[in-house]
Amino acid sequence: MARKSANLRGTESSEESPYAADVAGAIGPGSVTHGGEIEAAGGNGHRAPTMEEIREWAKADQEFWAGRNKRMLRHQRKFELRKQDLKGKAGDTRVYLNDCKVLVEKIASMIARRDPRLEVPPRGEENAVAAQAIEDGLRWWEGYLRRRRVQGLHNPLPYDQAQSLLLRGWLCERIMLDTDDPCWISEEVFEPMNIYPRLSGGRIKRLCHIYSSTVGDVLDDFPQATQLSGLDERQVLSCVAYYSNVEPYWHGVIANDEWVKEPVRLEYWPWLVAVAKGAFSHEAYVGGTEAEVAEQTGAGLLDAVEDIVESMQKFLSMLTATAAKQENP
Repeated sequence: MARKSANLRGTESSEESPYAADVAGAIGPGSVTHGGEIEAAGGNGHRAPTMEEIREWAKADQEFWAGRNKRMLRHQRKFELRKQDLKGKAGDTRVYLNDCKVLVEKIASMIARRDPRLEVPPRGEENAVAAQAIEDGLRWWEGYLRRRRVQGLHNPLPYDQAQSLLLRGWLCERIMLDTDDPCWISEEVFEPMNIYPRLSGGRIKRLCHIYSSTVGDVLDDFPQATQLSGLDERQVLSCVAYYSNVEPYWHGVIANDEWVKEPVRLEYWPWLVAVAKGAFSHEAYVGGTEAEVAEQTGAGLLDAVEDIVESMQKFLSMLTATAAKQENP
């Protein structure tokens, strides 16, 4: 089942938030939510991007982060312990360690067990009731997000967040206003290998979410994409969701080389992209390139241990082979 993409639709749960009325009153009828986006008609001096521009940007960003994805895929293979990747030559005695998998899972579990501290200190005695209501609302929202995520056959949200940082070195989350959701806000964790940000001026300027999805899932997310209705629902499409981090925050989605969501002014930046470890600077060093620096942006846990594990595997394989020869000369 492909992940829901750029159009948040709160269909996972019909759970009603006890704070929905208060949230609705705080947001107000004139606010820009997912269900009430402004028409794509330009504004603030920034025109909507064209399909050709988004394709060009997506291709350039994929090439820029190719080294990062290669490293992430290498670490994923070590974490999965895939049998086809562990086969040696015929007659070889090979020893393979599961240290990479155990380390990531163990540390992720330790991190996930720590509950976040939620406190809203009141500003004055007269605000004590309001502060407690806000704190209770935040605790309900946190519990709601966790329950909704496990309903989609995911691990608990804190565990997946920790595993993403440890295994990939990146955490990519999207938090969007969504009037279809019981709590008006939807949060999702995405595969970092599908997320391609472009940095400029010390911050993310734009982001392309490049992924594959079936026709059926795309139509669930974008019912207005009637041009896809005649295709087999199981057919896999290549999709690009574009987000601009410059006002008015243009957002559009392409699938099968056609618009399934034409650019709209989102009016806010929905992404949280964080990295763990890796290079302290994005500038190319003497004798290096920007692509080499990008490969080490958000290195993750296995970057520091994979060579040691590989050496231990070779050493133990040699010992095992030597012992086998002594038993059967």
